[in-house]
Amino acid sequence: MNGDQTIIQNPQDVLKMDITIEHHQRLNKKKIFEAIYLCYCFSSAFVFRLGARGDLSGNLEFSDEDKSAFSKLPESTTPPQEPALNEEEKSILDELEDLI
Repeated sequence: MNGDQTIIQNPQDVLKMDITIEHHQRLNKKKIFEAIYLCYCFSSAFVFRLGARGDLSGNLEFSDEDKSAFSKLPESTTPPQEPALNEEEKSILDELEDLI
């Protein structure tokens, strides 16, 4: 960071963030080049976790036996029954209409 500074003019400056706006900032009191490096590392890790080998890829972690057991379960064809409302009980929408 002591070389020619063509992209960032002040990489050694310290970031100062207002704590009253945001309670805790991880980048508070870090140098600008450290903050850029931390953001790069975070984004690289996030991309890996979203990738094919990552834990956020969307692949379910079930074995073939578990998958076959789920496929054998009968599916419910009857819709769930809604509870009957008494005349004294108002729905949430009716209560909101009363407020307006």
